[in-house]
Amino acid sequence: MKKIFTFSVLVLIIHPMLIAQRFDWATSGGYAGINNSFGGAEDIAVDPDGNIYTTDDANGAQQCQDQIFESFSSTTTFIYKFNPNGSLLHVSRIGSPNGGAFNVYNLETDESGNLYVMGYTNGTSQIIINEDTVDAGSNRNNIVKLDSEGNFLWHHNTNFASNGQGCMLQYANEHIYFQSGALSIAKMDGNGQLQGTFFIDDYTPGTAISGPIFKNAAVFDNGDLLFAAMTYGEVVIEEDTLVYDVAPAAGSPIMFLRCNDNMEYVWVKQYGNARTPDDNFIPLTIDHNNQIYAGVQVFSQMTVGAETISNPSSIFTGVGAILKLDENGDGLWIHELESNLTCYAWCLMNSPDQTGIWIAGGYTGLASFGSIELPTTASSMSFVAKADYEGNYLQAFRVTESLSQTDVQCIEADGTGHFYVGGKLANATVPVFSCTPIDPNKGFYLGCFTENTDSVPTPVITISGALLTATPMFDGFIQWYLNGEVIEGENGQTLVATVNGDYSVSYESITGCIDTASSIVQNVIVIGMTVTDGSGWSVYPNPACDFLYITGAFKSSQSIYKIYDSIGKEVVVDKILNDQHRIVLSSLKSGIYFIEISDDHKVKRMSFIKQ
Repeated sequence: MKKIFTFSVLVLIIHPMLIAQRFDWATSGGYAGINNSFGGAEDIAVDPDGNIYTTDDANGAQQCQDQIFESFSSTTTFIYKFNPNGSLLHVSRIGSPNGGAFNVYNLETDESGNLYVMGYTNGTSQIIINEDTVDAGSNRNNIVKLDSEGNFLWHHNTNFASNGQGCMLQYANEHIYFQSGALSIAKMDGNGQLQGTFFIDDYTPGTAISGPIFKNAAVFDNGDLLFAAMTYGEVVIEEDTLVYDVAPAAGSPIMFLRCNDNMEYVWVKQYGNARTPDDNFIPLTIDHNNQIYAGVQVFSQMTVGAETISNPSSIFTGVGAILKLDENGDGLWIHELESNLTCYAWCLMNSPDQTGIWIAGGYTGLASFGSIELPTTASSMSFVAKADYEGNYLQAFRVTESLSQTDVQCIEADGTGHFYVGGKLANATVPVFSCTPIDPNKGFYLGCFTENTDSVPTPVITISGALLTATPMFDGFIQWYLNGEVIEGENGQTLVATVNGDYSVSYESITGCIDTASSIVQNVIVIGMTVTDGSGWSVYPNPACDFLYITGAFKSSQSIYKIYDSIGKEVVVDKILNDQHRIVLSSLKSGIYFIEISDDHKVKRMSFIKQ
C-alpha cells in the first residue's frame, strides 16, 4: 500500500516576552463616581472547588454585576465570592453597629471550603457579621470563620492590638496560625480552639513599638511554618539574639522565623534595613525546593548573600527588591526591581507548575524586567512578572493598558493554569484587562489570566502515521476538519485519520480576547483496505470496527498474535487458530494499534486503525 505523508516543522525560540496575557474574565465592585472604597481587593483566597474570594471596604453601598449591597452604619467590609468563571455567587458583610470599622487584611480557606477572615476593629468593640452582632474588643485583631455559603460560624478575638499593622494569617496543617500578642504566635484548630503558642523569650524595644509585627507567613513542604515580621528592637529566642542597631529613621530589619507545626523553634534570621511595607504585607513565598523569596523596600542599605542594594536618599519610599534565602534562612541574593523612578512588589507566589515565581505590584517611570521594558508612566501602574528561581525574568506585562493607580495588591492561583490578581480602582475610567472591559466602579477589581497570550496562535499540523497533532498546545476551543467539513467530536490536540482527505484544524478563544486561527490544509493518504508486508499474511479491514481478520498460510500450531497500543503497551495476545482467523475488537478503544504475528520463528509487525 502506498502511503504519502506531509510533514511540517515548527521551531520554537523561547525568550522573555513583553506580550499581553489573555484575561479570561475580569470584574469589579464599588460605585462609579463615588470614592467610597478605601482598600480595594486586599487579598484573594481560592477554595478547593476553584471559587474565588476577595474583599473591599466602603462607607456606603456597593454594586457588583448588577446587584447592590447595602453597608452597615459605617465602613463595612464586603466579602465577595465568585465561581471559577467569574460570576458572583454571594456577598457577606462585616461591619460595626455603632460607628468605627472592621478592616479586613487577610483571607484563608480550608479543605472543606470554609473561609477565615482576619481583620481589625477600628474604633469599635462590636462587629456585625451578616446578621449576628458579637463583642470583638476595641482595636483588636479578630478572626471570623464563615462556611462556604457565607454563614457565620464563629469568631475569635486574638487580643492583639496591632493598630492595623499585624496582618498575618496562615492556614496549614488543618490549623490557623496568627499573631496573638506582642511577643507570641498562636495555633488554633478549625473549631476556634487554641492548640499551642510560640513565645519570643525577650524583647528590648528600640522604638515605641512593643514587639515584632508579623506581616506574612508561608509553609515548607514538611509542614514547618515561616513567619515574616518587621522588628523594632532586640529579639531573643533561645540562644539566638537579633541585635537592633538601626536608627529609626533608617528603617527596620525584617525577621524570618521558622517553627515546626507544633510551634517549636527551628531558627530565626534578620535582614535590614527595610521600610515598613506601604501595602502592609511582606510579600513572601517558598518554592518546591524550600527556597524562600520575599519582597522588600530597601530603606537605606541591605546585603543578602554577596549582593548589596543601597537606596539613594531621594527615594524616601525605598528601593523595591526581591531577596532569596535558603531553607536555613541564609541569604543567597537580592535583586533590585529596576525602574528610573519606583517599582515595588506587593505580592509573590510560587508558580504551581514549579517553573518560577510570580511577582506583582506597581511601578512609575520606565520599569525593566531583564530585557523586558514596560512603558513609561507618570502615575503608578500595575504589573505582573514571572522570574525563574535565579531571578531571570521570563515575562512581564501590565494588567491594564492605560489605567493608573491600579497596583496589583494580591495574586493567587487555582493549580489548573488560572491566575487571579486583585487591586483597587481609583477612578471612573473604564478599565480594560487584555480585551476585557469591566464596569468602571471605584472599588476593587479581580481578574483571571492564563499564560496564554491575548492572540490565538496559528496551529501547525504534524503527521506521524495516521496520527495528526496540532501544535502549539492550546487550552481554548479546538476543531478538526476533513475536506472543509467539521469532524464532530474531534476537539483535542490530536486526531487519528481514518480516511484519505484534506485535514485542517482551528483554534478559537471563546473567553477574553475572542479570536480564531486556522492551520494550512494537509493532504493525508494513510488508509488502505488491506495491510500486507509481502509475506503472504494480510490484516483486514483497515480501518476496522468490530472484527479484524488475519489471513495466510500458517505452518505452526503455535502461531500467535499480539496487539500493542500506540505507546507500545501489549493489550491483546492469543493463538491463531486457522488460516483466516477472526479477532474481536470490542475491548479496544478507537486509535492506532500494531499487530505482531509470530509463526515458525518468523515475526512480522503491521499497523491498523480501530474505529
